[in-house]
Amino acid sequence: MIAAVRTLPWTAVWDDHAYGFFVQWAIVEATAWLPLAWAPPLLVAITCLVWWVCAMWLRTSVERVCSGGIAAGLVGLGLCMIPMPEIAYLGLASSAGWPLAAAAIVAVLLDGSRVPRIQRIEVAAIAIVAASHPTGLVIFVLALARRVARIGVSTVNVSRAGAACVGIVVSWWVYRVQDPPLAYLGAWAPQDPWERDVQARLVGAGALIDRSVSVWNPLDVVTMFPGSVRFVVTQLLPEPWAAEAILATSTMTKILQILVPLGGCALLVFAVRRLDGVRRLETSRHVALGLASGSVVSILVQHVLVGQLTSRQYLFLPLMLGWSAILVVLGEAFDSRSWRVLALMAVPFVWYATVVGQNFRDPFQDNPRQGGTGRYAQADMWGPALEEARAKCRTRGADDVVVVSQMDPNSPGVQQMIRSSGLRFAWFDHALVIRCKAIGGTT
Repeated sequence: MIAAVRTLPWTAVWDDHAYGFFVQWAIVEATAWLPLAWAPPLLVAITCLVWWVCAMWLRTSVERVCSGGIAAGLVGLGLCMIPMPEIAYLGLASSAGWPLAAAAIVAVLLDGSRVPRIQRIEVAAIAIVAASHPTGLVIFVLALARRVARIGVSTVNVSRAGAACVGIVVSWWVYRVQDPPLAYLGAWAPQDPWERDVQARLVGAGALIDRSVSVWNPLDVVTMFPGSVRFVVTQLLPEPWAAEAILATSTMTKILQILVPLGGCALLVFAVRRLDGVRRLETSRHVALGLASGSVVSILVQHVLVGQLTSRQYLFLPLMLGWSAILVVLGEAFDSRSWRVLALMAVPFVWYATVVGQNFRDPFQDNPRQGGTGRYAQADMWGPALEEARAKCRTRGADDVVVVSQMDPNSPGVQQMIRSSGLRFAWFDHALVIRCKAIGGTT
Protein backbone atom coordinates (compact mmCIF):
# COMPACT_ATOMS: atom_id res chain seq x y z
CA MET A 1 0.00 0.00 0.00
CA ILE A 2 2.93 2.37 0.62
CA ALA A 3 4.13 1.77 -2.91
CA ALA A 4 0.64 2.24 -4.32
CA VAL A 5 -0.13 5.56 -2.60
CA ARG A 6 3.11 7.00 -3.98
CA THR A 7 2.64 5.62 -7.49
CA LEU A 8 -1.11 5.57 -8.25
CA PRO A 9 -4.05 7.97 -7.76
CA TRP A 10 -6.02 7.50 -4.54
CA THR A 11 -8.89 5.77 -6.38
CA ALA A 12 -6.61 2.84 -7.21
CA VAL A 13 -5.24 2.14 -3.74
CA TRP A 14 -8.21 0.28 -2.28
CA ASP A 15 -7.08 -3.06 -3.68
CA ASP A 16 -4.83 -4.40 -0.95
CA HIS A 17 -6.95 -7.04 0.75
CA ALA A 18 -9.80 -7.72 -1.68
CA TYR A 19 -12.38 -5.57 0.08
CA GLY A 20 -13.00 -1.96 1.08
CA PHE A 21 -10.04 -0.80 3.07
CA PHE A 22 -11.05 2.80 3.71
CA VAL A 23 -9.44 3.63 7.09
CA GLN A 24 -6.35 1.55 6.39
CA TRP A 25 -5.89 3.33 3.06
CA ALA A 26 -6.30 6.71 4.80
CA ILE A 27 -3.59 5.82 7.34
CA VAL A 28 -1.11 4.94 4.60
CA GLU A 29 -2.19 7.87 2.41
CA ALA A 30 -1.36 10.27 5.26
CA THR A 31 2.25 9.08 5.23
CA ALA A 32 2.59 10.19 1.59
CA TRP A 33 2.35 13.82 2.66
CA LEU A 34 5.70 13.67 4.45
CA PRO A 35 9.16 12.30 3.57
CA LEU A 36 9.24 8.56 2.97
CA ALA A 37 11.90 8.10 5.67
CA TRP A 38 9.26 9.02 8.26
CA ALA A 39 6.79 6.37 7.08
CA PRO A 40 7.41 3.60 9.68
CA PRO A 41 6.97 5.73 12.85
CA LEU A 42 4.06 7.56 11.25
CA LEU A 43 2.26 4.32 10.39
CA VAL A 44 2.65 3.03 13.94
CA ALA A 45 1.68 6.36 15.53
CA ILE A 46 -1.45 6.92 13.44
CA THR A 47 -2.54 3.29 13.81
CA CYS A 48 -2.10 3.42 17.60
CA LEU A 49 -4.19 6.61 17.59
CA VAL A 50 -6.96 4.68 15.79
CA TRP A 51 -6.77 1.98 18.48
CA TRP A 52 -6.99 4.64 21.18
CA VAL A 53 -10.10 6.14 19.56
CA CYS A 54 -11.65 2.65 19.40
CA ALA A 55 -10.79 2.03 23.07
CA MET A 56 -12.47 5.31 24.04
CA TRP A 57 -15.50 4.43 21.90
CA LEU A 58 -15.75 1.08 23.67
CA ARG A 59 -15.34 2.69 27.07
CA THR A 60 -18.09 5.26 26.54
CA SER A 61 -20.45 2.62 25.09
CA VAL A 62 -20.08 0.43 28.19
CA GLU A 63 -20.11 3.38 30.60
CA ARG A 64 -23.53 4.48 29.35
CA VAL A 65 -25.17 1.27 30.54
CA CYS A 66 -23.04 0.15 33.51
CA SER A 67 -23.35 1.85 36.89
CA GLY A 68 -19.63 2.22 37.59
CA GLY A 69 -16.52 3.05 35.63
CA ILE A 70 -14.41 -0.03 36.33
CA ALA A 71 -16.20 -2.26 33.82
CA ALA A 72 -15.93 0.39 31.10
CA GLY A 73 -12.25 0.90 31.82
CA LEU A 74 -11.52 -2.82 31.73
CA VAL A 75 -13.25 -3.28 28.36
CA GLY A 76 -11.47 -0.29 26.84
CA LEU A 77 -8.12 -1.50 28.10
CA GLY A 78 -8.97 -5.04 27.04
CA LEU A 79 -9.14 -3.96 23.40
CA CYS A 80 -5.44 -3.06 23.48
CA MET A 81 -4.52 -6.21 25.42
CA ILE A 82 -6.65 -8.72 23.54
CA PRO A 83 -4.90 -12.08 23.94
CA MET A 84 -4.46 -13.01 20.30
CA PRO A 85 -2.46 -16.24 19.91
CA GLU A 86 0.42 -14.45 18.19
CA ILE A 87 2.06 -11.03 18.36
CA ALA A 88 -0.47 -8.29 19.04
CA TYR A 89 -2.00 -6.41 16.11
CA LEU A 90 -1.47 -3.08 17.87
CA GLY A 91 0.34 -0.67 15.57
CA LEU A 92 -0.12 -2.67 12.35
CA ALA A 93 -1.89 -0.41 9.83
CA SER A 94 -3.34 -3.28 7.79
CA SER A 95 -5.06 -4.67 10.92
CA ALA A 96 -6.75 -1.43 12.00
CA GLY A 97 -10.11 -2.71 10.76
CA TRP A 98 -10.42 -5.21 13.60
CA PRO A 99 -10.55 -2.77 16.56
CA LEU A 100 -12.84 -0.52 14.52
CA ALA A 101 -15.23 -3.43 13.94
CA ALA A 102 -15.12 -4.40 17.64
CA ALA A 103 -15.92 -0.86 18.79
CA ALA A 104 -18.78 -0.47 16.29
CA ILE A 105 -20.29 -3.84 17.25
CA VAL A 106 -20.27 -2.97 20.96
CA ALA A 107 -21.88 0.41 20.21
CA VAL A 108 -24.67 -1.38 18.33
CA LEU A 109 -25.14 -4.03 21.01
CA LEU A 110 -25.33 -1.45 23.81
CA ASP A 111 -27.52 1.06 21.93
CA GLY A 112 -24.93 3.83 22.01
CA SER A 113 -25.67 7.42 22.90
CA ARG A 114 -29.15 8.91 23.30
CA VAL A 115 -27.84 12.34 22.26
CA PRO A 116 -28.94 13.00 18.64
CA ARG A 117 -25.68 14.68 17.62
CA ILE A 118 -23.60 11.79 19.02
CA GLN A 119 -25.96 9.30 17.38
CA ARG A 120 -25.33 10.87 13.99
CA ILE A 121 -21.56 10.70 14.55
CA GLU A 122 -21.81 7.02 15.52
CA VAL A 123 -23.94 6.23 12.45
CA ALA A 124 -21.35 7.87 10.20
CA ALA A 125 -18.57 5.98 12.01
CA ILE A 126 -20.40 2.68 11.48
CA ALA A 127 -20.62 3.36 7.74
CA ILE A 128 -16.88 4.08 7.61
CA VAL A 129 -16.09 0.92 9.60
CA ALA A 130 -18.24 -1.23 7.31
CA ALA A 131 -16.43 0.26 4.31
CA SER A 132 -13.11 -0.64 5.92
CA HIS A 133 -13.69 -4.26 6.87
CA PRO A 134 -15.86 -7.16 5.66
CA THR A 135 -17.02 -7.78 9.24
CA GLY A 136 -19.30 -4.79 8.67
CA LEU A 137 -21.78 -7.54 7.82
CA VAL A 138 -21.71 -8.53 11.51
CA ILE A 139 -22.77 -4.98 12.42
CA PHE A 140 -25.63 -5.11 9.91
CA VAL A 141 -26.89 -8.49 11.19
CA LEU A 142 -26.80 -7.40 14.86
CA ALA A 143 -28.54 -4.05 14.22
CA LEU A 144 -31.23 -5.71 12.11
CA ALA A 145 -31.73 -8.48 14.67
CA ARG A 146 -32.19 -5.91 17.45
CA ARG A 147 -34.79 -4.10 15.34
CA VAL A 148 -36.71 -7.31 14.64
CA ALA A 149 -36.53 -8.32 18.32
CA ARG A 150 -37.55 -4.77 19.35
CA ILE A 151 -34.50 -4.33 21.57
CA GLY A 152 -33.52 -0.71 22.08
CA VAL A 153 -34.71 2.25 20.02
CA SER A 154 -36.04 1.00 16.68
CA THR A 155 -35.10 4.11 14.67
CA VAL A 156 -31.53 3.94 15.98
CA ASN A 157 -31.22 0.26 15.05
CA VAL A 158 -32.60 0.96 11.56
CA SER A 159 -30.20 3.85 10.98
CA ARG A 160 -27.24 1.75 12.11
CA ALA A 161 -28.27 -1.18 9.94
CA GLY A 162 -28.63 1.23 7.02
CA ALA A 163 -25.20 2.76 7.65
CA ALA A 164 -23.62 -0.69 7.81
CA CYS A 165 -25.39 -1.61 4.56
CA VAL A 166 -23.97 1.49 2.83
CA GLY A 167 -20.48 0.56 4.00
CA ILE A 168 -20.93 -3.03 2.83
CA VAL A 169 -22.00 -1.83 -0.63
CA VAL A 170 -18.90 0.38 -0.84
CA SER A 171 -16.75 -2.55 0.26
CA TRP A 172 -18.33 -4.82 -2.35
CA TRP A 173 -17.92 -2.19 -5.08
CA VAL A 174 -14.24 -1.75 -4.25
CA TYR A 175 -13.78 -5.51 -4.44
CA ARG A 176 -15.40 -5.56 -7.89
CA VAL A 177 -13.41 -2.70 -9.43
CA GLN A 178 -10.01 -3.21 -7.80
CA ASP A 179 -6.88 -3.68 -9.86
CA PRO A 180 -4.92 -6.93 -9.79
CA PRO A 181 -2.05 -6.96 -7.26
CA LEU A 182 1.22 -5.42 -8.43
CA ALA A 183 -0.60 -3.47 -11.14
CA TYR A 184 1.45 -0.44 -10.13
CA LEU A 185 4.63 -2.27 -11.17
CA GLY A 186 3.79 -3.00 -14.76
CA ALA A 187 6.53 -5.00 -16.47
CA TRP A 188 9.24 -5.43 -13.85
CA ALA A 189 12.69 -6.66 -14.92
CA PRO A 190 14.70 -7.39 -11.73
CA GLN A 191 18.31 -6.24 -11.98
CA ASP A 192 20.10 -8.15 -9.23
CA PRO A 193 19.75 -11.52 -7.41
CA TRP A 194 17.93 -10.03 -4.42
CA GLU A 195 15.32 -8.37 -6.60
CA ARG A 196 14.82 -11.61 -8.54
CA ASP A 197 14.33 -13.41 -5.23
CA VAL A 198 11.70 -10.86 -4.13
CA GLN A 199 9.88 -11.16 -7.45
CA ALA A 200 9.90 -14.96 -7.31
CA ARG A 201 8.39 -14.92 -3.82
CA LEU A 202 5.69 -12.44 -4.80
CA VAL A 203 4.78 -14.42 -7.91
CA GLY A 204 4.85 -17.69 -5.97
CA ALA A 205 2.41 -16.21 -3.46
CA GLY A 206 -0.04 -15.46 -6.28
CA ALA A 207 0.70 -11.75 -6.62
CA LEU A 208 0.18 -11.77 -10.40
CA ILE A 209 -3.04 -13.78 -10.28
CA ASP A 210 -6.41 -12.03 -10.40
CA ARG A 211 -8.33 -12.50 -7.18
CA SER A 212 -11.26 -14.89 -7.27
CA VAL A 213 -13.88 -16.05 -4.80
CA SER A 214 -14.61 -19.74 -4.36
CA VAL A 215 -18.09 -21.00 -5.14
CA TRP A 216 -20.31 -20.81 -2.06
CA ASN A 217 -21.57 -24.26 -1.06
CA PRO A 218 -24.31 -24.40 1.64
CA LEU A 219 -23.47 -28.03 2.46
CA ASP A 220 -19.82 -27.14 3.12
CA VAL A 221 -20.90 -24.21 5.31
CA VAL A 222 -22.90 -26.56 7.52
CA THR A 223 -20.42 -29.44 7.67
CA MET A 224 -17.42 -27.20 8.36
CA PHE A 225 -19.09 -25.21 11.13
CA PRO A 226 -18.10 -27.49 14.06
CA GLY A 227 -14.47 -27.17 12.99
CA SER A 228 -14.73 -23.37 13.04
CA VAL A 229 -16.29 -23.42 16.51
CA ARG A 230 -13.58 -25.79 17.79
CA PHE A 231 -10.86 -23.55 16.38
CA VAL A 232 -12.23 -20.47 18.15
CA VAL A 233 -12.97 -22.22 21.45
CA THR A 234 -9.59 -23.94 21.73
CA GLN A 235 -7.77 -20.66 21.15
CA LEU A 236 -9.29 -19.34 24.37
CA LEU A 237 -6.97 -21.71 26.22
CA PRO A 238 -3.53 -20.75 27.54
CA GLU A 239 -0.45 -22.26 25.95
CA PRO A 240 0.61 -24.97 25.36
CA TRP A 241 -2.98 -26.25 25.31
CA ALA A 242 -4.13 -23.78 22.63
CA ALA A 243 -1.42 -24.85 20.18
CA GLU A 244 -1.78 -28.55 20.94
CA ALA A 245 -5.60 -28.60 20.89
CA ILE A 246 -5.92 -28.01 17.15
CA LEU A 247 -3.74 -31.07 16.47
CA ALA A 248 -6.28 -33.48 17.98
CA THR A 249 -7.56 -36.21 15.62
CA SER A 250 -9.95 -38.17 17.84
CA THR A 251 -13.63 -37.36 17.27
CA MET A 252 -14.40 -37.64 20.98
CA THR A 253 -11.53 -35.28 21.83
CA LYS A 254 -12.79 -32.75 19.31
CA ILE A 255 -16.30 -32.91 20.78
CA LEU A 256 -14.96 -32.47 24.32
CA GLN A 257 -12.85 -29.52 23.19
CA ILE A 258 -16.08 -27.77 22.26
CA LEU A 259 -18.33 -28.93 25.08
CA VAL A 260 -15.99 -28.51 28.07
CA PRO A 261 -15.11 -24.79 27.59
CA LEU A 262 -18.65 -23.88 26.56
CA GLY A 263 -20.03 -25.90 29.47
CA GLY A 264 -17.66 -24.07 31.79
CA CYS A 265 -18.97 -20.72 30.52
CA ALA A 266 -22.58 -21.86 31.02
CA LEU A 267 -21.73 -23.01 34.56
CA LEU A 268 -20.15 -19.62 35.25
CA VAL A 269 -23.30 -17.82 34.10
CA PHE A 270 -25.45 -20.05 36.32
CA ALA A 271 -23.17 -19.52 39.33
CA VAL A 272 -23.21 -15.72 38.92
CA ARG A 273 -27.01 -15.72 38.79
CA ARG A 274 -27.20 -17.84 41.94
CA LEU A 275 -24.67 -15.81 43.92
CA ASP A 276 -26.10 -12.45 42.94
CA GLY A 277 -29.04 -12.82 45.27
CA VAL A 278 -29.80 -9.10 45.54
CA ARG A 279 -29.71 -8.66 41.75
CA ARG A 280 -27.12 -5.89 41.94
CA LEU A 281 -25.48 -7.19 38.78
CA GLU A 282 -28.60 -7.48 36.64
CA THR A 283 -27.45 -4.75 34.22
CA SER A 284 -23.99 -6.25 33.81
CA ARG A 285 -25.52 -9.66 33.14
CA HIS A 286 -27.62 -8.20 30.31
CA VAL A 287 -24.59 -6.40 28.90
CA ALA A 288 -22.45 -9.55 29.14
CA LEU A 289 -25.19 -11.57 27.44
CA GLY A 290 -25.33 -9.04 24.60
CA LEU A 291 -21.55 -9.14 24.16
CA ALA A 292 -21.58 -12.95 24.19
CA SER A 293 -24.31 -12.95 21.53
CA GLY A 294 -22.17 -10.61 19.44
CA SER A 295 -19.30 -13.07 19.76
CA VAL A 296 -21.51 -15.89 18.49
CA VAL A 297 -22.82 -13.82 15.56
CA SER A 298 -19.27 -12.83 14.60
CA ILE A 299 -18.33 -16.52 14.42
CA LEU A 300 -21.39 -17.34 12.31
CA VAL A 301 -20.97 -14.46 9.86
CA GLN A 302 -17.23 -14.90 9.42
CA HIS A 303 -17.71 -18.65 8.93
CA VAL A 304 -20.26 -18.01 6.16
CA LEU A 305 -18.00 -15.39 4.54
CA VAL A 306 -14.83 -17.46 4.65
CA GLY A 307 -16.13 -21.05 4.62
CA GLN A 308 -14.09 -22.27 7.59
CA LEU A 309 -12.28 -20.36 10.33
CA THR A 310 -8.71 -21.62 10.36
CA SER A 311 -6.75 -18.35 10.44
CA ARG A 312 -6.01 -16.50 13.67
CA GLN A 313 -7.18 -13.14 12.38
CA TYR A 314 -10.77 -14.41 12.56
CA LEU A 315 -10.38 -14.87 16.31
CA PHE A 316 -10.21 -11.15 16.98
CA LEU A 317 -13.93 -10.40 17.25
CA PRO A 318 -15.11 -13.53 19.11
CA LEU A 319 -12.21 -13.30 21.58
CA MET A 320 -12.61 -9.56 22.09
CA LEU A 321 -16.37 -9.75 22.64
CA GLY A 322 -16.19 -12.95 24.71
CA TRP A 323 -13.53 -11.66 27.09
CA SER A 324 -15.33 -8.30 27.30
CA ALA A 325 -18.43 -10.10 28.60
CA ILE A 326 -16.35 -11.50 31.46
CA LEU A 327 -14.62 -8.17 32.13
CA VAL A 328 -17.97 -6.36 32.37
CA VAL A 329 -19.25 -8.71 35.09
CA LEU A 330 -15.91 -8.51 36.91
CA GLY A 331 -15.90 -4.70 36.80
CA GLU A 332 -19.50 -4.43 37.99
CA ALA A 333 -18.76 -6.83 40.84
CA PHE A 334 -15.97 -4.47 41.92
CA ASP A 335 -18.24 -1.43 41.71
CA SER A 336 -21.15 -3.04 43.56
CA ARG A 337 -18.94 -4.74 46.17
CA SER A 338 -20.45 -8.10 45.32
CA TRP A 339 -17.67 -10.07 46.98
CA ARG A 340 -19.01 -13.57 46.33
CA VAL A 341 -19.35 -12.88 42.60
CA LEU A 342 -15.96 -11.18 42.64
CA ALA A 343 -14.36 -14.27 44.18
CA LEU A 344 -15.98 -16.44 41.53
CA MET A 345 -14.90 -14.13 38.68
CA ALA A 346 -11.30 -14.29 39.91
CA VAL A 347 -11.01 -17.69 38.19
CA PRO A 348 -11.71 -16.52 34.61
CA PHE A 349 -9.76 -13.31 35.27
CA VAL A 350 -6.61 -15.26 36.21
CA TRP A 351 -7.19 -17.31 33.08
CA TYR A 352 -7.49 -14.11 31.04
CA ALA A 353 -4.40 -12.54 32.62
CA THR A 354 -2.39 -15.70 31.93
CA VAL A 355 -3.29 -15.69 28.23
CA VAL A 356 -2.55 -11.96 27.95
CA GLY A 357 0.85 -12.45 29.60
CA GLN A 358 1.68 -15.28 27.21
CA ASN A 359 0.70 -13.48 24.03
CA PHE A 360 1.37 -9.78 24.62
CA ARG A 361 5.06 -10.10 23.83
CA ASP A 362 7.51 -10.36 20.96
CA PRO A 363 7.59 -14.10 20.12
CA PHE A 364 10.73 -13.74 18.02
CA GLN A 365 12.86 -12.25 20.77
CA ASP A 366 13.76 -15.52 22.53
CA ASN A 367 13.32 -18.00 19.71
CA PRO A 368 16.73 -19.57 18.95
CA ARG A 369 15.41 -21.00 15.67
CA GLN A 370 15.15 -17.48 14.35
CA GLY A 371 18.38 -16.24 15.88
CA GLY A 372 16.74 -14.48 18.82
CA THR A 373 16.81 -11.22 16.88
CA GLY A 374 13.40 -9.93 17.93
CA ARG A 375 10.68 -8.33 15.84
CA TYR A 376 11.72 -4.82 16.81
CA ALA A 377 15.12 -3.59 15.68
CA GLN A 378 17.20 -1.60 18.14
CA ALA A 379 18.77 0.50 15.40
CA ASP A 380 17.35 2.37 12.41
CA MET A 381 17.13 -0.07 9.51
CA TRP A 382 14.65 1.77 7.31
CA GLY A 383 16.70 4.94 6.76
CA PRO A 384 19.88 3.18 5.54
CA ALA A 385 17.81 0.80 3.37
CA LEU A 386 16.06 3.75 1.75
CA GLU A 387 19.37 5.50 1.04
CA GLU A 388 20.80 2.32 -0.47
CA ALA A 389 17.77 2.00 -2.77
CA ARG A 390 18.14 5.64 -3.81
CA ALA A 391 21.80 4.99 -4.64
CA LYS A 392 20.71 2.18 -6.96
CA CYS A 393 18.20 4.49 -8.59
CA ARG A 394 20.96 6.90 -9.59
CA THR A 395 21.99 4.37 -12.23
CA ARG A 396 18.41 3.60 -13.32
CA GLY A 397 15.53 5.36 -14.97
CA ALA A 398 12.65 7.06 -13.19
CA ASP A 399 10.21 4.27 -14.17
CA ASP A 400 12.53 1.43 -13.15
CA VAL A 401 11.62 -0.59 -10.07
CA VAL A 402 13.82 -0.96 -6.99
CA VAL A 403 13.46 -3.06 -3.83
CA VAL A 404 13.84 -1.19 -0.54
CA SER A 405 14.98 -3.97 1.78
CA GLN A 406 15.77 -3.62 5.48
CA MET A 407 17.51 -6.98 5.53
CA ASP A 408 21.12 -7.47 4.45
CA PRO A 409 21.27 -11.16 3.47
CA ASN A 410 25.04 -11.16 4.04
CA SER A 411 25.00 -9.79 7.60
CA PRO A 412 26.10 -12.18 10.42
CA GLY A 413 22.68 -11.97 12.10
CA VAL A 414 20.81 -12.98 8.96
CA GLN A 415 23.32 -15.75 8.25
CA GLN A 416 22.65 -17.07 11.77
CA MET A 417 18.93 -17.08 11.02
CA ILE A 418 19.55 -19.03 7.82
CA ARG A 419 21.61 -21.65 9.66
CA SER A 420 19.20 -21.97 12.62
CA SER A 421 16.12 -22.21 10.37
CA GLY A 422 17.54 -25.13 8.44
CA LEU A 423 16.69 -23.38 5.17
CA ARG A 424 18.91 -22.02 2.44
CA PHE A 425 17.40 -18.55 2.89
CA ALA A 426 15.79 -16.37 5.53
CA TRP A 427 12.73 -14.23 4.84
CA PHE A 428 12.26 -11.85 7.75
CA ASP A 429 11.82 -8.74 5.68
CA HIS A 430 8.91 -6.67 4.41
CA ALA A 431 10.48 -5.42 1.21
CA LEU A 432 9.02 -2.32 -0.45
CA VAL A 433 8.85 -2.77 -4.22
CA ILE A 434 8.51 0.67 -5.78
CA ARG A 435 9.46 2.81 -8.78
CA CYS A 436 12.51 5.03 -8.48
CA LYS A 437 10.56 8.19 -9.24
CA ALA A 438 8.46 7.59 -6.10
CA ILE A 439 11.43 7.59 -3.74
CA GLY A 440 13.76 10.07 -5.45
CA GLY A 441 17.46 9.65 -6.18
CA THR A 442 17.21 9.38 -9.96
CA THR A 443 19.50 11.45 -12.15
